[in-house]
Amino acid sequence: PLYAAMEASVDLLLEMGVKRVEARVLELAEGLREVVEAAGGEVLHVGSPIAACRFGWMEAGEVARRLAERGVVVSARQGRVRVSVQYY
Repeated sequence: PLYAAMEASVDLLLEMGVKRVEARVLELAEGLREVVEAAGGEVLHVGSPIAACRFGWMEAGEVARRLAERGVVVSARQGRVRVSVQYY
């Protein structure tokens, strides 16, 4: 099952086109940056599909917990909220 799922993922990526997927992921990352900054946060490593966000007014673990309550999967690492945007 694992290899079949991986094969399906690769097939989808190739069908959509790597450049198109990259452009979409970076577009989503930019949108994420805008939302984080509008909420008073900061995104480190701008231009990456993996964002490390810092909210000076709330600990990363609390931000992650509140997002999880809303069905948003992130992780709290080293005092930052880690978010990885995906194309699907």
